[in-house]
Amino acid sequence: MVMTRKMEHIFLASQDHLPIERAMRRAELLALGARAELVNAVLSTRLAADMRHSDFWRTFWIFLIANDGDVEPTQIGPMIDYIQAVRHDRIRIEAQGGMTEFDPPLPAFSMKGRTVQSMLRLMRDWHQSLGGSSAAFSWIRSPFQPLIFEEQRQDHSEKPRRWQMMELTNSAQLRYEGTALHHCVASYADRCYRGNTSIWSLRLWQGEKVRHVLTVEIDPKRRAIIQARGRANRAASGRPLRLLQDWAIRERLGMNI
Repeated sequence: MVMTRKMEHIFLASQDHLPIERAMRRAELLALGARAELVNAVLSTRLAADMRHSDFWRTFWIFLIANDGDVEPTQIGPMIDYIQAVRHDRIRIEAQGGMTEFDPPLPAFSMKGRTVQSMLRLMRDWHQSLGGSSAAFSWIRSPFQPLIFEEQRQDHSEKPRRWQMMELTNSAQLRYEGTALHHCVASYADRCYRGNTSIWSLRLWQGEKVRHVLTVEIDPKRRAIIQARGRANRAASGRPLRLLQDWAIRERLGMNI
């Protein structure tokens, strides 16, 4: 990433606990004029640590800043996922002859002439298309261990509440998770297959009923939780967040969300 003097100044004044990439991204956004709300939204995505394609992403930051107030913070992550999928991520499809790889659908995608409404429309159309994909492939489990935790019941007539943290290990599971929580985690299948990320689902069981609560992304190389999204990309909070923090401590994972 090419940094201006203003970006370098903000970067050098960053708090010591921030990872280098995260501090660089924060400095870039603040120097460009982003408000704290936008900065926090971006830092809750994969681009808090991924510095690739920095020239293009800077045009996207400028677009967001120019349209400040017209883009909900919860939509920034899905927009990034959409652009990453159509512009940068190569596509892998399992066929009878093995795994076949293709170029991204829109490698020349540009922010020139884009409006907020056109971006939201493209993102929604792409999100809907994920649910209809018939391609499916699986990947090796990560070394992290699942969690099952049963809450103590005050009233024994109530059905037990059991929390489960489980890893998603195929593209069909990702599509199902994205449908349940109305987000675009299905686009992460190729990253999971390559071992660049690990996706987990926090679910709450009460009797035979199950509710999807959070989708969690782990960066295996950094051993860090880098995203935790609820329904419609809401941030993790309350009891689910506390359970996630306890699990992270048990598995010796950092929390960068």
